[in-house]
Amino acid sequence: MNRDARVAFLTRLIDDAGLFPPASLPMEEAVASHRESLAGTNGWILARFICPASRLSELDRWLHDEAVPWGVSVILDGAAGDRWLDEAVVDLSATRRFAEVNKGSARVELLEVPLPQDIDAPLLHKFVDAVEDAGLPDPVTPFLEVPQAAPVPATLEIIAEMHDRLDQRGACRRPGAKLRCGGASE
Repeated sequence: MNRDARVAFLTRLIDDAGLFPPASLPMEEAVASHRESLAGTNGWILARFICPASRLSELDRWLHDEAVPWGVSVILDGAAGDRWLDEAVVDLSATRRFAEVNKGSARVELLEVPLPQDIDAPLLHKFVDAVEDAGLPDPVTPFLEVPQAAPVPATLEIIAEMHDRLDQRGACRRPGAKLRCGGASE
C-alpha cells in the first residue's frame, strides 16, 4: 500500500455500522462482514464495530480469538428517560463484562450515548464519574449525542466544559459531541 496523504487521512476513518440501517444485518452476518472487510485489501480504512450495549452478549457468541483485537464502539442504548443515568450505569456494567470476557478479541474504545433532553452540567459530571468508576479495562472516549429538540448551543457548551475539565489520562477520555443530521436513529 502506498503511504501517501490519503492513507494518513483515511486510516481507521470508517466505523462499521452493519447492524444498523441501511444494512440492518443480523449479528452473525455483521460480524462475518466485519471480519472479511478487515482482512480485505481496504481493511486499513475500517475502524470500530458499532454495537448497542443491549446486544453485547449476542456479539460475544460470534467473536473468536481475533488475530487483531477489534475496536468496538458501544452505544449505551438503555440510557433514556427519567432514569437516564441509572440505565447508563447498567449499560456500563454490561460493557465492562463484555470487555473482560473478550480481552484479546475486542477492545471497547468508544461509548456513544444519547443525552436526555434536560441535560445539565451536574448530570453530565455524574455520567463521567460513572464511566470512571465502571472498571472498564481500557480508557474510553464518550460521544454524547445531542437530542434533536435540545438547545444545541447550550448543550454543546456543557459538553465543551466537560471536555476541558477531563484529563486525557483518565479512564474516561475527553468527550466528543455527536449531532444526528438525519437518517434512522436505530
